[in-house]
Amino acid sequence: MRFRKNKNGEFPSEGEIMSMGINEYFDSIIDPFRYVEGYYGRIDEYYGGNVPVNVVQEFKMNPYKDYILENLQTHDSDLFVSKMIKTFKEYSIRDISTTSSPKRFVKVLFPCSENDYERENEIYDFLDSDKFLNFISFFGYTKSRVSFINSFIKGTGISVIIEPVYAEDANDLVYKECKGILYHVTYGDLAEDILNSGLRIRTGRRDMSKYRDFPQRIYLLAIPSETDVVNSDEIKCAVDIYLDDNVAERNGISIFKVDVRNTSLNFYMDSASQDDDIDYAVYTYNNIPKESVKLFFKGSKDKLYL
Repeated sequence: MRFRKNKNGEFPSEGEIMSMGINEYFDSIIDPFRYVEGYYGRIDEYYGGNVPVNVVQEFKMNPYKDYILENLQTHDSDLFVSKMIKTFKEYSIRDISTTSSPKRFVKVLFPCSENDYERENEIYDFLDSDKFLNFISFFGYTKSRVSFINSFIKGTGISVIIEPVYAEDANDLVYKECKGILYHVTYGDLAEDILNSGLRIRTGRRDMSKYRDFPQRIYLLAIPSETDVVNSDEIKCAVDIYLDDNVAERNGISIFKVDVRNTSLNFYMDSASQDDDIDYAVYTYNNIPKESVKLFFKGSKDKLYL
């Protein structure tokens, strides 16, 4: 790694490098296009030693383009996992994913004995730390779901699902198989607001010091058949997984029918849900207007399960 000297004529220390924002980091290194991943590794490691020409040319002109991240996401997820295990070897991380493909969500286990609350808290703090979150962000991933598991096969400890920022396209599923009809499951007390305003993305101020802000999403269910949807296993499974029982009991449940046939929205597979055998969960990064949203069911969970 070749760094430029600072205004004092000295090379930056390791501590200074680790605390740099991504823009400052790029400005401090020589040949930045070869080191887009910073101190976590070189981009050409993930292309078998060959950086695509278009990436090099575009990155020379503008090193902050988002498509760089899209190119990074083409690398095999196994390489990302092995890099994470090696970088944070003190946590003895294990890959417990059930799928294997070049572009997939990752499920890892941080081993921890049951009732070892000190170690458990240490791991939870690490998973929320900038050190861990910045690491997975550099490789185009985001933390999705964290839970404690005690499995004879997978082991005991804290399970973490880490999914790609650029997920699999779901437009064919939505517009062809589902004919543009989707469903949104939420709590009963949110029904009036959704009917008045539609399904909206909650946005915040972009933090320009980060490599890339992870945008908010609207989650929906792409159920190919409309036959008795309200009583379908897909809806019941989604309620069990996505809604908190206590909140659902207190506020009830709302299910909305969402018609996107006359829109040009893009949809993506919710890859993390596939670990729960839900391969019909999708999301979009766009608002859905109230004209496209109709209340399909409102009531208690008991009523839904009749």
